[in-house]
Amino acid sequence: LIAGAGEGPARKTAIIGGSNSGLQRRELFVDAREISDTRDVDGTQVGIPALEYNSLLVAKGEEKKSEYTEYIGFDCELDVTKENTKYNEDFFLGDIITIKDDELNVLMNSRVMQADEVFKEDGKSIYVTVGKSVPTLPQALKRMVK
Repeated sequence: LIAGAGEGPARKTAIIGGSNSGLQRRELFVDAREISDTRDVDGTQVGIPALEYNSLLVAKGEEKKSEYTEYIGFDCELDVTKENTKYNEDFFLGDIITIKDDELNVLMNSRVMQADEVFKEDGKSIYVTVGKSVPTLPQALKRMVK
C-alpha cells in the first residue's frame, strides 16, 4: 500500500501486487506524502490528474519494493563419509551446486558461499552455506534505517 497526499479517508492511495494471496502475499506500507498532488503552473498550484498521480505512487511503491528482496538460503551439514559430498574434491568454494530438500519441496541451483571445517575427536564435519545468507537482525535493522 502506497499512501500519498492527504489525511485520513481523503488520503490518496495506490496498491501494487494486489493479486497475491496466502503465503505468496507480502505487505509493505510506503509513506509517500512527499509526492505532492499539485504542481506549480505559472505561479498557480494546479492539481495533478488522478491517473497521473496514481502512476507516481505506483512508481514509488515499486522503488521501495525493490529494496526488499526475498532471501533463500540454506545451512547444511555435509557428511564427509559419503563419496558424493567430498568438499574440495567434488565441489569447491564458489561453485554452483544443485540443492534438493524433499521436506521443504525445494530444488535450486545456488553458489557455495561459505564452508567451515570442524575437527572433533570423532571425525571431521564440514558446514556449508549456499545461496544468500538470511540477514541477521542487526543487518535487517541497518537496512531499515537507510
